[in-house]
Parts: sequence; C-alpha cells; structure tokens
Amino acid sequence: MDRKTQDRSVEVMRVGLAASVAIALLAASLVASAETLSGRVVGVSDGDTITVLLTDHQQAKVRINGIDAPEHKQAFGERSRQSLSGMVFEKDARLECHKTDRHGWKVCKVWVQPSGCASCGLTLDVGLAQVTAGMAWWFREYAKEQSAEDRGRYESAEEEARLRRWGLWSDPQPVAPWDWRREKRDSRQIVSSALEIPLGQHAEPAKKSPIATEVAISRVSLVSMRIGPESQ
Repeated sequence: MDRKTQDRSVEVMRVGLAASVAIALLAASLVASAETLSGRVVGVSDGDTITVLLTDHQQAKVRINGIDAPEHKQAFGERSRQSLSGMVFEKDARLECHKTDRHGWKVCKVWVQPSGCASCGLTLDVGLAQVTAGMAWWFREYAKEQSAEDRGRYESAEEEARLRRWGLWSDPQPVAPWDWRREKRDSRQIVSSALEIPLGQHAEPAKKSPIATEVAISRVSLVSMRIGPESQ
C-alpha cells in the first residue's frame, strides 16, 4: 500500500469515527434531556399511539418512540392496535419523552407493568414488546433518537420476529407503514392531477363541459387501473 492510499484510509477512518462519536453524543443528549411523566393510559389509537391522563389531570397524546405500527387499513393494523391495548389500556405508565412532533404529540419511551406480574413494577418496554411480537416495525429512520443499547435491542427483536415469522412477518411481502403512507399520498396526487383539481379543493361541475368531464373520468379510470385495488 503506497503512502497516498494509507493517508486516504486514515482519513476515512477519522471521518467514520467522528460520525460515530457525533451520533453517540446526540443519543446521550436526548436521553439526558428526556422529560419523565407519569399517568394512566385511557386510550389506544393504533399500534404505536396512546392517550395518557397525566398526574396533573391533563391528557397527552403519545407516540411510542422507536416503532412504527401498521396503519388501520393495512394488514395487521387492527391486530397491532389490539396487541398494544392489551398491554397498556387502563394501566399506569411511565413516559420518557424527548420531543414533541409536528402534530403536537409527545414522543416517548413507554413503560408499564407486565400483565400477570402483580409484583413487578413498570418494567415492560412497550415499544420493544410490540416489535418482539411482530406487531410493529423498528423505526430505523429515527434510530439516532434512541440510545445505543435500545437500538441494539430493537434491531435484534425485529430480526428474531422476522425469522420466526411472528405477527406481520407472517405476510410473505409485508409493507412498511412509511412505504404504505407514501404510496397512498402518491395515489391521491396522481388522481388529483388527473382531475386537474388541487388537493383539498372541490370540483365545480357546472363550469366543466360534458366533453371535459368525460375526459377527466377516462383519465381517472386509467389511473385506477395503474394503482390497483387498495390494500386491506
């Protein structure tokens, strides 16, 4: 190996090390700045979202950190919600919240008492339990917001669930929720474009000629054939 190649290899190692250190410091700062709240779970919206009545009698919508569960109309969407409900509904919970999302919901690591263990404290990591059961995906896009220890646990849990074909992994071709949401957005945009109507606005049939209406219907039909039936 010549000197130039050695120098390049050393520089690559330095950049990689710097990136690793930066990620570790970010994760550590998020953990250190986490807000700890307590309350009782009074609602379960889906497989990764709950409503908690806090000790100050305020309700908080909480997105469980580190996971993304199937949407309502996706395969396993309802089963995922039922799985989460069975773990947390009407139970006391400890929330380790590190941010508020664009909806105004708190993003938190959620702990509850395991079912069937009256002597246990709030020791069940709800997000990890959902991933382990094959009822949610590990949300890799936001892995940097987890500690290194949690990233390792969630990744291992998802891999085991996938290999054992638990839950959503029993589907030969499971679709990640983020991909499903993107496909739905794209489909709506295609249909809107075909009708030449901006999203969120209504058509004004009286202003369209019969010929224009027939053309629009034909374009939508072609688009529908391309998109195919909606997943159940």
